[in-house]
Amino acid sequence: MRDPKRIKRILSKLEKLWNETTDWRLGQVLENYIFTEGERGDQTSVRMFYQEDDKTEKILDKMIEKVPVKQIKKSLKDLKKGRA
Repeated sequence: MRDPKRIKRILSKLEKLWNETTDWRLGQVLENYIFTEGERGDQTSVRMFYQEDDKTEKILDKMIEKVPVKQIKKSLKDLKKGRA
């Protein structure tokens, strides 16, 4: 059985990340940061369904603590423009 306490932990971390990108919809935050691991495409729903919560939490930790959010935004803009 999964730890029920993980829910509040993960939601709290997601809130921190989402508060840095308030102009994005929830789906954009999840796809761009959590379930794509730097890739875009039609695999998001597959990853979302099978990805374990501990992996999601580790990704959130990395995004919040190790990579400045402004740098992430710039990287995503560059990817969209084909400069990455």
